Amino acid sequence: MSIALIVFIGIVEALLGIDSSGANIGLAIAFGMQGNTLYKHHVDKQITKIRQFGNGNVATELENRGGTNLLAGAILLAIWLGLIALAIGGS
Repeated sequence: MSIALIVFIGIVEALLGIDSSGANIGLAIAFGMQGNTLYKHHVDKQITKIRQFGNGNVATELENRGGTNLLAGAILLAIWLGLIALAIGGS
């Protein structure tokens, strides 16, 4: 099921006043799958670059390039908390 269809279903549910979490669950699954696809594409590009330059062991080089971005995590946490505050304030 495409993300656009799930968003459409969510909009229809909201307009009709249907209290359903079906669209929310569908969106969570769809965005999760899309995120995994984007991450796999990113890793495949990194592997291709490593192999082009012949920088030793691919696994070791990926581990050296890996890591987390604390700023991105903090921004996402702030957005998430903001959405929760809006939901609580709107109810």
